[in-house]
Amino acid sequence: MDTGTKENLLTALHGEAFAYARYKLMAARALEGGDIDLAEMLEGIAAVELNEHFAELAELAGLVGPDDVNLVTAIQDENTEVEETYRLFAEAARAAGETAVAERFEEIRGDEREHLRTLETALERLELPA
Repeated sequence: MDTGTKENLLTALHGEAFAYARYKLMAARALEGGDIDLAEMLEGIAAVELNEHFAELAELAGLVGPDDVNLVTAIQDENTEVEETYRLFAEAARAAGETAVAERFEEIRGDEREHLRTLETALERLELPA
């Protein structure tokens, strides 16, 4: 695939994923406020963002493969979040005096570390002969 097209595809995937998450949060807020119709409408839009837009683009990008490949990819991604992304984000936020943000990044880093362990266990289980 052309490099520019691949980059655009990944950018679109990130946008669709963000839109899905945002609409889900908006729907939850509407539900908390008692507006069931609004919540259902936002949930419907969220479903399209994920199940149509994201899924179709993910297929084109080859984002999902066999289970073992999926687990290895997920482990690499989680490891990057633990060792680089959230560590660096927390350090930068702390240096900027944004203590609450730094603490949230560290909390998420801990969650990602647990995800990493869970994925590694799943890969080990998958690799064991039946």
